Amino acid sequence: MKLSKTLLALTATLGLSTAAHSAVIVDATIVGNDVVFEGSGTLNTNGLSLSPFSPVPNAASVAPLFSELSIGPSGAQPWDNYGGIFSGPTNFGPGNPTPMDSGSGDRVIISPLGGLLGVPVGYVSGAALNSTSIINGATFDTLGMSRGQYVWTWGSGANADSFTLNVIPAPLPLALLATGGLIGLGLRKKLKA
Repeated sequence: MKLSKTLLALTATLGLSTAAHSAVIVDATIVGNDVVFEGSGTLNTNGLSLSPFSPVPNAASVAPLFSELSIGPSGAQPWDNYGGIFSGPTNFGPGNPTPMDSGSGDRVIISPLGGLLGVPVGYVSGAALNSTSIINGATFDTLGMSRGQYVWTWGSGANADSFTLNVIPAPLPLALLATGGLIGLGLRKKLKA
């Protein structure tokens, strides 16, 4: 405790920031028979240009083949379109566009091949974002999503930021983990004998 107070004081004295890097992180998981997308964080839009065509209405969807993800409310909703140059993967699987069945929170969109980042109308750079979207009766395989972590970046220096998509496989059922542990224990005992 004393050490952390000392480090905090030293950081403040040197004028270093203790704030975390701005970023939105979206976790895609299987929950029951559905694919759930949950995202939160902040975005730095200062290194991007607001499109004169904003706000643009669109519905939430996922398009792995085109490296596109739009989460938040499922119906068409206006959003501000920021353009720029994005680095990162050109796809996160072979799947074609699929609309979200339901969702809530803020509309957040990444379309790096199209050079755009979508945020709620009037979004202030660095403000908190929280979104959830669900596709019913789906799996990563049926949506053509490859498991892994996908990170897109833009900007430089103080205007650098990122958007991360984690396609997370379902955890192993507890019974399967216990069975594996028992098999390992049995093999260990057998090897000792």
